[in-house]
Amino acid sequence: MNLELVDALVEKYVKHYKDDWYKIDRPRAEKDGTFVISLRDTGVDCLFLGNEKSYANMEWADACYDSERAKKIYLFDNGKMKRYTHDTARKCLKQAKDTCPEGYWDECSRLTMQDFCPTVKQYKEYVKYRNKQIHYGLAFETLAEWTNAQMMPY
Repeated sequence: MNLELVDALVEKYVKHYKDDWYKIDRPRAEKDGTFVISLRDTGVDCLFLGNEKSYANMEWADACYDSERAKKIYLFDNGKMKRYTHDTARKCLKQAKDTCPEGYWDECSRLTMQDFCPTVKQYKEYVKYRNKQIHYGLAFETLAEWTNAQMMPY
C-alpha cells in the first residue's frame, strides 16, 4: 500500500508524538487504504474514508478542521498522495458524512462514552442482523449492545 510515503511526511513535519501515527493511526490506515492525514508539530489526525470510516472519527476530524491546527493535509488514496487545504478537507468530510447509510448518524449519536462506536462497515452488518431478526419476529439487540458484544476482547 506504500504507507512509506506517509511515514516520510510524518518524519518531516511531526516533531512530537509521532506515535500518533505509528501506533494508533498507521495500523488502521493499513486496513483502510483511503484517508486524509493532517500533520502538525504534535502528532497527526486521520479521517478514514474506507473500512475504518466511523462516526467518532468523522466527529474528531470535524473538530480538527475547525481549529485549522494542521500544518499540512494530504489525501492518501491507495498509494497516491494529493495535497489538500483545510477547505478541501472539510468538503471531503462533508461527502464522507453524506454517504453514510440511513440511520447511521442518528443511532451513533445516541451511543454513550462507554459504548464502542461502530464503523460504517460494522453498522451495515448490524442492520443486516437487525433486519433478519425482525423478519423472523425475533428480539434483537440495540446497536450499542450488538457493537459492544462484537468488540469485546474476550
